[in-house]
Amino acid sequence: MRIVEWLDIEDVVSTMFAVWVNGGELEWARMAWSALQDDGLTRYSNERERHLVLIRAIDLAAAYREFCYLAWQEHDVPDYAGWAAEFDLEPFVLGQLVGDRADFDDETSDGDLVGVGVRWLCGKERFRIAACLDRRFNGPSMLFASMYATLWSPPEEEDEEDEEGPNSWTVEGILADRNALDDILNDVDEGKLAAFEWIRSRKMEPFL
Repeated sequence: MRIVEWLDIEDVVSTMFAVWVNGGELEWARMAWSALQDDGLTRYSNERERHLVLIRAIDLAAAYREFCYLAWQEHDVPDYAGWAAEFDLEPFVLGQLVGDRADFDDETSDGDLVGVGVRWLCGKERFRIAACLDRRFNGPSMLFASMYATLWSPPEEEDEEDEEGPNSWTVEGILADRNALDDILNDVDEGKLAAFEWIRSRKMEPFL
């Protein structure tokens, strides 16, 4: 049994998670991958299983972009076909994983099949990934806080110039700070409510 380590995917994942200029999304991605690794979701014994592990990496990036859409109205659609290409995923193996279970539109072109297939596979993996992250962060509140922390900065610093960018805190540092958590969890706005409900009630259901 082999394992896809964080260092094996970091270069590709860094482009998939590139949403903000100075955000902490790559740190969150590393934390999330560690959670998957602890749950055995990064192990593989053959090429089909290796592809499925990389599908989970793609789905983490898709889930993060969906969170950004809800929390901050950042409409950055997941590039399923492009990310599959960056991971050198083979269309033949993807076809084996999809099999006859998916009902694709007859008008879907061959060029779009990879992206549609990868999105479908991500959807099938999302419940498992959401449950894994829920366990790692001890429930929906802290999972929400961990994702929101990727672009959080103390309110008193929001209008101040910072050579390190708007978020000079680490995600782990924010999660360990009571005042930071209080601001994230209790200073509610419409975007926060939508993102939290997506995590708590809809189990991070894919929608982009």
